[in-house]
Amino acid sequence: MKIADLIVLTRPKFQVPSIFSYLVGFFFVLSTFHSFPLYKFLAGLVLASFLVTGGSLVLNQFFDYPLDQQTQEKSPLLRSDLGRHTALYCALILFFSLFLAPS
Repeated sequence: MKIADLIVLTRPKFQVPSIFSYLVGFFFVLSTFHSFPLYKFLAGLVLASFLVTGGSLVLNQFFDYPLDQQTQEKSPLLRSDLGRHTALYCALILFFSLFLAPS
């Protein structure tokens, strides 16, 4: 198992637009909250969007695996040496790592 395969599995090119949409929302509420450091909020927002979006994209590939095999589509999960269960564990780790953040 390679780290590069895990990164490709999260499909970073699809995460950039979602992070952009989170940032647009961040700038809309920027003038509302003044009681905490905004750079921490921004860093947490980017990290949380990466974890949620990456986890959902990996989970999507887990469930689409049989369909991708039938259609001969070259999804990142089919191209890599990672198994389906590794993808499922990766998705669960990404999702549940949100709960490990300090409050």
